Amino acid sequence: MPVQQPMAFYDLSEIKDRETLGEFVSLVCAAGWPDISLVHMLTQPQSLISKGMEPCPVQHSTEAGNSMPYYYLSAQDTAWIFETHRIVQKGYFEHMGLWKRLNDPRDISFLHSAFATRPYLTARIMAAAQGPHIDNAWRLLATHMDRILLASAHDEDRRLLAYAMARDGREHRALDIIAGQLQKGDALALQVLSYVALDMPEPIDDEMAERSEPELGYRVLPMLESYLIQQNYPRSFCGWAKQLQQGPLKYYTDMLLTNVKESLACEQPDT
Repeated sequence: MPVQQPMAFYDLSEIKDRETLGEFVSLVCAAGWPDISLVHMLTQPQSLISKGMEPCPVQHSTEAGNSMPYYYLSAQDTAWIFETHRIVQKGYFEHMGLWKRLNDPRDISFLHSAFATRPYLTARIMAAAQGPHIDNAWRLLATHMDRILLASAHDEDRRLLAYAMARDGREHRALDIIAGQLQKGDALALQVLSYVALDMPEPIDDEMAERSEPELGYRVLPMLESYLIQQNYPRSFCGWAKQLQQGPLKYYTDMLLTNVKESLACEQPDT
């Protein structure tokens, strides 16, 4: 006689916002079943995730009481997770390193349905993807992601949306959101700047020593300066600046620290 599968412990349709998402992650972690795929999809990039939503700690115990059975979710919800993961977060590269595009009508239809049935969850999974969503089909789906995460009252959702915009080549929109978060004193929004492809002044005429005006780069200076002033020059900014790698963001940050050294003197890294 076949063994009847117990009723699912959780229904993904209950995840409607950041609060209920956090409750779900806490339940999964408390059950000792950290690798449920969904949790890992929703906690990337980790530098942008608020305290209390970190990935579950790895459980090494094999005792029956410390592991959750596979039917923690219904078969339908489990299948939905794996299909969403397949479309949104896997197989970014085709041959020769080209980014994959969303061109299968079945996949497009699936994601439109996902936004209709599990809107917040789908928006979070799409925002946390590592590879860029760059074609027309993705841009249409991004209108749903933008609307849902912009309506959220949680800073984490806005940080992830800014990350997704930067990832997808929408740098100006990303900087708009980052600027808004910094105005609110959201220190973790500084981490999103590392994902924005900034430009730098470049020589125009060697004889005249003229340089270009970087369209994106010069937005960063007043944004960071306003943050420092509003937050009364926090020492934590020095720690963030110290871990920056060589590149445009470090260039602008070093320029800012030189300008404000009388108000915020950070220890200069060894050269």
